[in-house]
Amino acid sequence: MTDKIYIFMRRDLKMRRGKEIAQACHAVIGLGETDRPIITLKALSEVSLLRVERMAHSHGLESYLVRDAGRTEIAPNTPTCIAVLGAPGDGQFDEWQLY
Repeated sequence: MTDKIYIFMRRDLKMRRGKEIAQACHAVIGLGETDRPIITLKALSEVSLLRVERMAHSHGLESYLVRDAGRTEIAPNTPTCIAVLGAPGDGQFDEWQLY
């Protein structure tokens, strides 16, 4: 079975849709995996996003956290989304809503 890519997008930043799409693309490219099914989920805050990052690392899952360069809408170094290859299992991602 092919692992899915899970993208968690911060919704509290109120980014324009095009900006969100660009951030998700950065995450997938940064992960280095392009030929996988992708599921996009909502992260409601920076705390929630960083929790996903810790969970991924603790389960040995490959991940890529995007921090914005700050050239357009948001402050430099702001974490916007994360891509995670695979899931920790046992419904660990069930609490996040589909985007």
